[in-house]
Amino acid sequence: MGSSAIAVAGSCEASAIDWIGVNFQWSVDSCVLAMAISGLSTTTPILTIFNTLLRHYSLSHVPEEALLLFKHIQHQHQNQYQTISFDSFTYSFLIKACANVQRPRIGIQLHGLTIKAGFEFHVYVQTALVNMYADCGYLKPAQKVFDEMPDRNSVTWNVLITGFIKWGELGVAQYLFDVMPIKNVVSWTGLIDGYTRMNHYNGALALFRRMVVNEGIKPTEVTILAVFPAIWNLRRLESCQIIHSYGDKSGFNASDIRVMNSLIDAYAKCGCVESAIRVFEDISDERRNVVSWTSIISGFAMHGMGKEAADSFKRMENACMKPNRVTFLSVLNACSHGGLIDEGLEFFKKMVDKCGVVPDIKHYGCLIDMLGRAGRLDEAENMALDIPVEMVNAVIWRTLLGACSFHGNIEVGERVTQKILDMQKEYGGDYVLLSNIFAGASRHSDSESVRRAMDERNAHKIPGLSLNPLTTLVDNTISTSDLFPEIVMTVLSALAGWAAANLRTSFCTTLAVLGGKNLVSQISERMVALSGGVLFIAFGILSFLSTDET
Repeated sequence: MGSSAIAVAGSCEASAIDWIGVNFQWSVDSCVLAMAISGLSTTTPILTIFNTLLRHYSLSHVPEEALLLFKHIQHQHQNQYQTISFDSFTYSFLIKACANVQRPRIGIQLHGLTIKAGFEFHVYVQTALVNMYADCGYLKPAQKVFDEMPDRNSVTWNVLITGFIKWGELGVAQYLFDVMPIKNVVSWTGLIDGYTRMNHYNGALALFRRMVVNEGIKPTEVTILAVFPAIWNLRRLESCQIIHSYGDKSGFNASDIRVMNSLIDAYAKCGCVESAIRVFEDISDERRNVVSWTSIISGFAMHGMGKEAADSFKRMENACMKPNRVTFLSVLNACSHGGLIDEGLEFFKKMVDKCGVVPDIKHYGCLIDMLGRAGRLDEAENMALDIPVEMVNAVIWRTLLGACSFHGNIEVGERVTQKILDMQKEYGGDYVLLSNIFAGASRHSDSESVRRAMDERNAHKIPGLSLNPLTTLVDNTISTSDLFPEIVMTVLSALAGWAAANLRTSFCTTLAVLGGKNLVSQISERMVALSGGVLFIAFGILSFLSTDET
């Protein structure tokens, strides 16, 4: 078809044939043939065609080809003692290619050429330079070029702000945003995205609210996608519902499948799997893609709905949709939490044998966790031993050690602990788990030996952090052996008094519910062994009760 089009245009000027050929060949992604057509027509390349090739190369998956083409053209004309005058578009596309391949040294040389060519004050060329320097981490040169520009447009401001965000300079980015004379939706979206990437979720939502409510700027699909991570990380179900409603009214939900997929994910992560299901079912069969299916399967997985996840996976296969590695990871996770051991093993086998997906450490981790939860520790150990040496890590073995601790399997636990210590000896949690396994089997001398080895090797367990919904505080959960016994007794006595006055159950039963089946005996045998988590719950309850009484 391409040859016919060129043949029909035979009576036209060469430049017209070149133009048709280049554009057609790019439409079928054949850069080399396009270059050949333009080269056959004339020895001196037409600048428009040359720039078109540079532009497409710079935006393609092989942007370095733009630099090679430029070098080839320069060399060809030097040999022919000819000169070629490149324009602002030429340099803009070349500098963009440097940014995309992270070649700042070539970009610096191009910067020099732009000055020689008289483009040192050209807004498009200078904006490309700001973007290149900022994208490559050269923030001071980017700022210098920006400061020396007599004229700047919104793109210039946005690329500099984006560059500072990329390299973690959120404060500088916020300052630039504040002094930016005219802010558009791209500016707001870029900063919101920066806040979510830096895990400043409250700041991202505050910016989004300020943009919509105070400034009256309508968000785009990209803005919505940028704010979603803040919504689901903060579990803001109401915000998710507002975005959903806005998407319906604005047409985003109907036009952009990415928004619908993000809604599924957000609802599931906000704890409302029913809404996630409704959004998924509202998507027509033709619009659903692999991300849609993966999102709903992942939603089922995080809510322990293993059967529903497995059924959705089978529906996906019946719809002739090929699952990817993330889909398999989600369904394996669902099988693990749902106790569907045989189904999980079948999915893993299908992933490797039928779909040709090479499992990574996360897939193996899900499988070992699944077998460990079911008490099939020997199978889990064999699976861990089959993981390629260059892939296996201590986390895999710790997953299995946790299962050994839960099921009280000393034999496998000892072997697994040795594997972990061969990799990493300084993490105290490994010693604690093995010590607990021995203690659970009444092998107290072995338990104490492990604790002594932990102290001798200076391996300390890092205190965890607990978010208490009753007090909205984050605090360390530390062993009560590090606290004064009288504080422990005061808190427990106060909790016991409240329980006796307000509950139809004994204090010991209350503690058993809070701390597990062994907590009461632990308190009676050894007061200082009280779980820090239980103590923290006690503080939270007391704080909540005192607040409620006032």
